[in-house]
Amino acid sequence: MESQPAPTILIVEDDPIWQTNLQILCEAAGYQVIVTPDASAALHQSELLQPPPLLALVDLELLSSAVQPSPYEDGFEVLTALREHGLYVVVVSGHIHEVRAALVGRPEIRALVDKDHFRRSGFAEGPFLTTLRTAIAFAEAAQRAEGQSPTQQARLYNTPTQ
Repeated sequence: MESQPAPTILIVEDDPIWQTNLQILCEAAGYQVIVTPDASAALHQSELLQPPPLLALVDLELLSSAVQPSPYEDGFEVLTALREHGLYVVVVSGHIHEVRAALVGRPEIRALVDKDHFRRSGFAEGPFLTTLRTAIAFAEAAQRAEGQSPTQQARLYNTPTQ
């Protein structure tokens, strides 16, 4: 019996330290990881990979957005584009309290992770991995539901944010 490959997680993070830390945590938990520094690279990878990533970890405040009117514009563009590609997202940000209201009602978002939690806990993996595993399980269930009925297929777009 062939074993299924580990789910792939797409990390969209511009800070090399955060890229490394998130990658290490995800790989240690047994997931395959693709790291991208910005919206453009993330969208390119999500289109190239077969099978596509199951979940994305997205930092909303990407450095490439420094020329944008809003420091979160690139991050929100990534969320919208990943939703169109059928990916669920865990938002990882040091400014969760500033963006929380703008994220309410976005069904692609499965969880919010505050980077300050990592700073305080020294990258303790427990709560983060619990959040990650819950989001992966939801994405896997939604993927299994594809093709079963129009209601189940629409689940991605009609499920409230946790």
